[in-house]
Amino acid sequence: MGEPALARSDAARPRLTALTGGRARASVRELRRTDLPEVAAMFAETMGTTPPGTEAQLAGFFGRALLDHPWADPEIPSFVAESPGGGIVGLVGVQARRLRLGERDMRLACLGFFAVHPHARPGAIALTLASEVMHGAQDASVADSASVVVERFFAPRHGGRVVELSGVHWVRAWRPGAVADGLAPATTARLRGCAPLHALGRGIDRGTARASRRILAPERTDTVAQPLTPALLLEHQPSILPPDSLHVAYDEPYLTWLFTEMGRSPARGLPIAHLVRDGGGRALGWYVYYLRPGGRSEVMQIVARPRDHGAVLDHLLRHAWEHGSAMLRGRLEPGLTALVCRRRCMLWYRGGALAHARDPEVADALVHHGTLSRLDNEWFSDSLI
Repeated sequence: MGEPALARSDAARPRLTALTGGRARASVRELRRTDLPEVAAMFAETMGTTPPGTEAQLAGFFGRALLDHPWADPEIPSFVAESPGGGIVGLVGVQARRLRLGERDMRLACLGFFAVHPHARPGAIALTLASEVMHGAQDASVADSASVVVERFFAPRHGGRVVELSGVHWVRAWRPGAVADGLAPATTARLRGCAPLHALGRGIDRGTARASRRILAPERTDTVAQPLTPALLLEHQPSILPPDSLHVAYDEPYLTWLFTEMGRSPARGLPIAHLVRDGGGRALGWYVYYLRPGGRSEVMQIVARPRDHGAVLDHLLRHAWEHGSAMLRGRLEPGLTALVCRRRCMLWYRGGALAHARDPEVADALVHHGTLSRLDNEWFSDSLI
């Protein structure tokens, strides 16, 4: 895929949208590099999920993910909202991705990192931020963790579609005590890691260990795995993905950046990427996930031919279980529903998966046939936020 043509220079006047509420007036403009420290501080204060003292790390991440990654596109920018006094009160981070549908090359805008300060009319600002993105140069837009406000903007009257399948997560649990300890609600976060509670969880798991091994252990497989490198993924993607499928048009610079970025967040877990082969050496597909021994491991991507999907999933389940995962969570993708249900997985509706495209064919592909995964949006790094 060639480099996208640029329709305007860096010196072009940024788009501005007025936000009025009583006498207050705010504006929305494109994110600048000089905004990053203030954006990180606003995001940390608003979301309350960033550990104190890590705002500089968050600013660095926003710079890498929104401005500096190999596919950063000046025509698909991120936006901030400014208060009348000049302070930043809102952000929508946009990550550009390159898509292929058959012989068509397209651009995708992945909306994420939404944050609007609660004192700044969050509903109106969020809608305006989303509106600015939707009027961009991309062929399609997706939002995988959308708020109710953004979901309202993506409503059918604006041409948006709800991706029902991607709003459902599947969960396979093996160590219930550790799962309960790690999933303490945010309102009782002081209990998370509490020694008595932690000891209780470990006691439950010890008491159920034998039954867990006998009843819950995944099936053994005769498949083998090797580390998935960018070169291996690019070598096997054409033969594994249907030629007419909608998929991210990976290249080596982008994959190298992505795998490096995944390794920057140890709190998320150890990134594992495997190419799975059968006993004869035939490549069946691959998976990418974050391994967290004793905690919840998160699946970012599973790719395989339809007939090989189960074998690749079985290798992933066995690997996560053998390496101490208390729980494995992934997102439903086309072809996975029956497979995960047959493997004692629970389904958990999360919602918030949305898509928009001006071309009905592209919209249908995004909703029903696309292979976009959690690896292709902000999920790959959400431990930082």
